[in-house]
Amino acid sequence: MFLKNNIFKRFNTQLIKPLSVLPQSKHSISFTEPAIKKLSALAQIGDSLRIKVSSGGCHGYQYDLLLMKLSEQLHSLKHPESQEEPLVFFTLPFMDPSEDDMKSLARSFKDVNTPSPTVPFDSNNVPDVLVSIDELSLELLNNTTLDYKKELIGSQFKIVGGSMKSSCGCGSSFDI
Repeated sequence: MFLKNNIFKRFNTQLIKPLSVLPQSKHSISFTEPAIKKLSALAQIGDSLRIKVSSGGCHGYQYDLLLMKLSEQLHSLKHPESQEEPLVFFTLPFMDPSEDDMKSLARSFKDVNTPSPTVPFDSNNVPDVLVSIDELSLELLNNTTLDYKKELIGSQFKIVGGSMKSSCGCGSSFDI
């Protein structure tokens, strides 16, 4: 029974559209609720996500998920002329992060002997949840979904769906 319920939850995760996409693009990417909750936890400590696709990996393309300072992302959003390459910004709704997500962030900082950032949640001052993707990468990832998976060996963001034909075991290399 447990396994059946777990599988049911995984395949019925609600897809959430961004609040805004700047500048407008003919390509799109969706986000799952677990991904937005994890991104919200990262936003609370001042981080955001940058997605970039490059050639390489065992299937032809690989995506890199980079954590950036939220302040740098906001500066690039407000001053597009300062960008090295044109970026598309997805603003997502803030969702209260799960307790597990916040604990895993605290453990991550403990593992690298860095003080864990503590940002008290203030519902009046909700942080921006931003994801940026350059236009070429967004074109390759068109109609995909950013998901956050928790598995026995760890947890990670994964990009799934769209026109990806196959991917390697680690999930970061794909073929279209």
